[in-house]
Amino acid sequence: MKIKMLAPATIEKIAAGEVIVRPASVVKELTENAIDAGSDHIHVTIEQGGKRRICIQDNGEGIPYNEVRLAFTRHATSKLSQIEDLNHLETLGFRGEALASIAAVSRVTIRTISKTEELGSESIFEGGRCVNQRVMPYNRGTAIEVRDLFYNVPARQKHMMKDKTEERAVHQIMGRIALSHPEIAFKLTADGREVFSTPGNGKLQSVIECLYGRTFFNSLRKLEAQNEPMELRGYIGDLTSMRSSRDRQILFINGRTVENRGLSRSFEEAYQGYLMNHKHPVGIIFMTLPGRMLDVNVHPSKMEIGILNQSLVDILFRQEIRRTVQQMDLTVDLGKKIEAEPDQQPKQKTQDAFFPKPEIQMEQVKVASSYHTTDHQQPRQHMAQKVKPETVKSPLPKIDNIQVKEAAVPLTKTSRKAPRPPLLNNPAAAAAGRPHLDLHDVRIVGQLFKTFILLEKEDSAILIDQHAAHEAFMFENLRKKMTSDGQIPSQTLLVPRPVDVSREMVLQFNTIEDKLFQKGFQCDVFGETTLLVRGVPVLLGEPQPAEMLPLWIENLLTGDPAIKEKQWLSIATMACKAAVKGNQELTREEIQKLLDDLMTLKNPYTCPHGRPIILYLKKYELEKLFKRVVS
Repeated sequence: MKIKMLAPATIEKIAAGEVIVRPASVVKELTENAIDAGSDHIHVTIEQGGKRRICIQDNGEGIPYNEVRLAFTRHATSKLSQIEDLNHLETLGFRGEALASIAAVSRVTIRTISKTEELGSESIFEGGRCVNQRVMPYNRGTAIEVRDLFYNVPARQKHMMKDKTEERAVHQIMGRIALSHPEIAFKLTADGREVFSTPGNGKLQSVIECLYGRTFFNSLRKLEAQNEPMELRGYIGDLTSMRSSRDRQILFINGRTVENRGLSRSFEEAYQGYLMNHKHPVGIIFMTLPGRMLDVNVHPSKMEIGILNQSLVDILFRQEIRRTVQQMDLTVDLGKKIEAEPDQQPKQKTQDAFFPKPEIQMEQVKVASSYHTTDHQQPRQHMAQKVKPETVKSPLPKIDNIQVKEAAVPLTKTSRKAPRPPLLNNPAAAAAGRPHLDLHDVRIVGQLFKTFILLEKEDSAILIDQHAAHEAFMFENLRKKMTSDGQIPSQTLLVPRPVDVSREMVLQFNTIEDKLFQKGFQCDVFGETTLLVRGVPVLLGEPQPAEMLPLWIENLLTGDPAIKEKQWLSIATMACKAAVKGNQELTREEIQKLLDDLMTLKNPYTCPHGRPIILYLKKYELEKLFKRVVS
């Protein structure tokens, strides 16, 4: 087949396909242009998900009449003069490809006026060619209307998704752009209805509440960290904000929304031990790095970004996120789960169609609280009966999934301001650099259903899952034992057991034999791909299976995070099996020992599988349930 040059129109359509892949790509490129033009109000309108019509209107600088045609020429830009400028780029766009690419596959009308001109202009492009240009009155900024996207590229047009799917993609990218520029007022309208509108007051909190709701914002914790050469700010989620997808892991590097697998993986690893299976943390994170460390020219859409010394940045990022997570108070406030304030929901007309209100899965907790009263404070018989703390048996009617026994209290108005959770000890927190669980002055009320420990402290009822608490203690102690340099006890097998391993493991065996012995494995080379196990480690009084040997060797040789994760999961399983079970009666001494052990943990808030250990309910919230106070 003869080699020949492609026609210019074909070249333009192919090049456009690298930058413009769907309506959301058009919205992203044109909105970034509007931001670079100095706009503080940007209105985006779409019809049929952007397939039929897209319009971006701004109040920015505008384009002079004699530069409009040039702006739609490929590689024409005002943001870059030479390749060295990429090292200190401050604009979102720089290639000069967006307008040319959009015009090549759609019908474009642009109305604009420069600040230096008295009259504006209107220019019409079809298939990349200017078919009409005229002078006309125009108020301020630029309005670009894109119609019939991919009308001249049928193969691309038929691969576009349904209207609602494309609309969600536009909503997502506009939400991220709005988060990165809270100082700009953004408005998104779809098929004549307002999807969201941000105030442009410069407050990130306002944008988050506008997009996701106030309840979601209340589940976030502030992030501020600096570890040269990296600086982090923004918000990350607590345990109540975990989601089944990663759609709210939003990362900005130097103000640009990006996707980076290494940083995404590091973010998840920072929550290790706090997450339930198939749940993911949320975060809206702004990272600042020196421009010389970034390569923004990796991908035409600029969504992917190259980072110099990526592995170092990943480690620093994980450390700072982990440190922030460990400083959180992760006890679960039942009051917030039981009742969501009506004014906590965003007042957007159509927001829920695309960003549903955060789902709060109500734990089915049944609390039976007993107490001692003095003679002058005897409760009325129809409200409660006096019982011993350890013998709570009588079932009560359910109220909002909660069973409660409560002594009569004076009907007094309590302050609405929620005090600091009673479980934290501030001096200890300062010394440890994290919230320190303080259960020293609690009153042990008893057990509920032989599964939950009920405590009273100050003005709160505290519930502890006895199995999760003991499992967390066993896991942390096992982990210390496995990662320390101490000798783990070993049990010699009556019959040595051959275990298949890789050829590389056999070749490297001599370098790790002493470490394996320290971890309780006694073994010898038994062939090119076989090790003969003569002894296995004893943990929690149980000899461990010889099949764990390859996992340990791989961890010692590579340090692969995925291998470590499997190892910790196996340890978590051991801790789970050895821990106190639900429906198991505990003495008061055993409960006190469990509380003492819990206070020694680095993470006393979740079990190794991510389930919560501690819940608490304020007396004030209880009074509201009984209508003793009016909120």
